[in-house]
Amino acid sequence: MGCGSSSEAKQPTVAAVAVPPHVALPDTTAAQVAPPAGQTGKGQGKGRGKGKGKGKGKGRGKGMKGRFQVLLGGNFKDYEPQEDTILKRAYLVGQPNARFHFRGQDYEYNFKSMHQR
Repeated sequence: MGCGSSSEAKQPTVAAVAVPPHVALPDTTAAQVAPPAGQTGKGQGKGRGKGKGKGKGKGRGKGMKGRFQVLLGGNFKDYEPQEDTILKRAYLVGQPNARFHFRGQDYEYNFKSMHQR
């Protein structure tokens, strides 16, 4: 009894059943067996083989590799990390624009036209 039992498992007994002569029995020469429950019968298992799967250790989501930049004096300069984080969060969730107050200034960014006001 149980998993760790040292005694042999009992085999079920099969009893013969008498069938009356007027009952038609199905043809047993062709094996007609349904696939096990939960499977489609294509022989592909549970799909745990090759394929994309979940992925392991490939970073933290779909982040942006670059940084937002501003055009100052004819040259592009990276935003400070705090501003860049605010802009990335708004952009990556699909917001059309972002408005915030930072360092005593009000900022508004339009991601469609990529302009700052």
